[in-house]
Amino acid sequence: MFKINRIITWEEIERIEVVNSMYGYKWIVPILKNPEVFISEQTSHFGKLIVKSDNQQYGSPLRINTNTININPSQLYKILCLRLRKSKS
Repeated sequence: MFKINRIITWEEIERIEVVNSMYGYKWIVPILKNPEVFISEQTSHFGKLIVKSDNQQYGSPLRINTNTININPSQLYKILCLRLRKSKS
């Protein structure tokens, strides 16, 4: 996997989407305003390949696997959208 070397700020996020993977997982995907910046910050070659692939497939180099967290995906999506909206006002 890859390492996120810094905090992604709310200002960097354009919107949040929910997508289904080809294996039936639900991903919460923060769509970044400038995904190229995040991609270029990856220090390992393998990490850079992963985030480039995710960006092409899901529209963002970042994604949250909702199967590994203890919150309903719909609830998490609502919380994140409300927080994002609040940060823009």
